[in-house]
Amino acid sequence: MNRMKDAGTRYLKVAAFWSNIAPSRDSPDKPPSFDATDPGHPGYNWSAIDTAVREAAAAGLEPLLTVTDSPRWARQPGCTEQPICYPDPQEYADFATAIARRYSGSFDPGNGVLPRVRYWQAWVEPNLVIFFLPQFENGQKVSPDNYRRLLNAFSGAVKAVDPSNRVLMAGLAPLKRPGGLGPLDFTRRLLCMQGRKKPKPEPGCDQSARFDIAATHPYTTGGPTHKAAGADDVSLGNLPLMTKLIRAANRAGKIQTDGGVVPFWVTEFSWDSKPPDPGGLKSKLHARWMAESFFRMWKAGVSAVLWFGLRDQARGEKIGDTAQSGLYLRGSSIAKDKAKRSLKSFRFPFVALRKGRKILVWGRTPDSGPGKVRVEQNSGSGFRKIATLKANSDGIFTRKVRSGETTGKVRAKLLGGSKSLPFSLKYVKDFYVPPFGGKGQTPNTGVG
Repeated sequence: MNRMKDAGTRYLKVAAFWSNIAPSRDSPDKPPSFDATDPGHPGYNWSAIDTAVREAAAAGLEPLLTVTDSPRWARQPGCTEQPICYPDPQEYADFATAIARRYSGSFDPGNGVLPRVRYWQAWVEPNLVIFFLPQFENGQKVSPDNYRRLLNAFSGAVKAVDPSNRVLMAGLAPLKRPGGLGPLDFTRRLLCMQGRKKPKPEPGCDQSARFDIAATHPYTTGGPTHKAAGADDVSLGNLPLMTKLIRAANRAGKIQTDGGVVPFWVTEFSWDSKPPDPGGLKSKLHARWMAESFFRMWKAGVSAVLWFGLRDQARGEKIGDTAQSGLYLRGSSIAKDKAKRSLKSFRFPFVALRKGRKILVWGRTPDSGPGKVRVEQNSGSGFRKIATLKANSDGIFTRKVRSGETTGKVRAKLLGGSKSLPFSLKYVKDFYVPPFGGKGQTPNTGVG
């Protein structure tokens, strides 16, 4: 947790598996005399989540709980064999009430008051058949409507506990897969919208979704500008289409929110690195593309990004079965982990791109706070100042600056402190690379 904080992390995403926490998870019958809204009911097993929330709060991190999967007794008829089956919305709401009460900042399970959780995400990648069922019924796309019912029930319950809680829609998988939906198609149906280039309300559809923050997972089989081939897919290069859709739905009143303009977050993203994954990005490119991906997301209207993993996962039988995208190479213990070059890009992202005779620079300070930043360029005889910029209240600084050189490397330096990695003005063009390395398999992570 301290290592995350030192890296500049603000949010820690924690998967709360309802199916693991609830009593009688494999029984078709709900336990008798069970008040599912009671966070202190002895049938619940909160130990793993309690630990994560306490440790995150102690390190100064903001927990984001993603509530997914269902016990068998909560699932709808016709799909009862898997935790990813569509549950009864009221049962989901009852559990949402329990978990929001437990982490309301005032609940004491007997060993001290638990910290408050403010950010809540309903489910994970419900546009994929491996995470949400059913996707289709009698040839009709039913997952967006079913998910809307879950999302609205979840949001109503969480906000009934504390109106200031912030609810995120599920982060969506980037590509349409067999049996599932593309993220733009899913989102249009979720929000009763139509049209790709100019989204507008769907005539005759009066439904709306209740959430405060939109989310997606734009994993990319290429570089920071790469666009997915599918018309309704969303990799990094397609993010502006998702932004346009969310904003249009927001203006049209298709999103019920207490916050006015709905922020857009990326709640999962990464590339594997080489080492340890032979199919990943080499160290320098991993760091470079990380920084540029943050810039491209920011430019597309994304205001928060959660990188998938602090440290590489333990290796599976196949390298593609696990994510090797961490900021640390995994050692035999946490103490023996080794920082990757990309750790510096995560903490102090900086980009410099040639724009004619000028250089477009963009970055974010390590503490995401305001301050003066010195931009320097190395033209062969050491770094020299080419501009001084002011970071805004979010730590963002950007400007086109003049330089007598259009080659060499550029870096950012805090006055009296940290330096970013140098960013070469020689641009790395897009090429195919699977985000999870290996042979392109999606890692068996269980959740987003």
